[in-house]
Amino acid sequence: MNRIDYLDIAKGIGIILVYIGHCHIGERTQTLSNVIYWIYSFHMPFFFFVSGMLFSPKKKKFRNFIWNKSVSLLIPYSFFSILNWPLLKIFVHSPGNILLDGWGQNPLWFIPVLYLLEILHFFIIFDKRWKRWGSVVILLAVLIWKTQNNGWLPYAVSELTWFYFCLLSGYLLKKLIIIPNN
Repeated sequence: MNRIDYLDIAKGIGIILVYIGHCHIGERTQTLSNVIYWIYSFHMPFFFFVSGMLFSPKKKKFRNFIWNKSVSLLIPYSFFSILNWPLLKIFVHSPGNILLDGWGQNPLWFIPVLYLLEILHFFIIFDKRWKRWGSVVILLAVLIWKTQNNGWLPYAVSELTWFYFCLLSGYLLKKLIIIPNN
């Protein structure tokens, strides 16, 4: 599948909105608080929906898929998290390890979540039956655990089921939404 500029732009806007929404910059004035509240109303479902629309592994081998996703998601995540750490220490007074704490400490927490979701999605869509069912069991286990414990896990792992629904919706609806270039 060729790159579609407006989807790349949409995903970029989604990334910026997620970052702004998780930098806690809106806590200082009412106007900024209203903007952050508006961003929070849709930014995560939007980001994962567009990610689902863009999901199209070039290689169907899991090893190649993992390598490509690690290079394209985890390396930039690590780099920008380390770069971002002093700013969070100064402006947000963020304690802890910026790479490992996730969600509450790092505004880029959604990148490792996308990494996990795309791996699960790869199994569900492309792999053998036992891996497909194993992925579904993982998603259901997370959902049941969250429901029973009203829990939280680092990097929003407790939200994987909801975020996967958004990603899967984008993946399934892309044929209806995307008009192919002729």
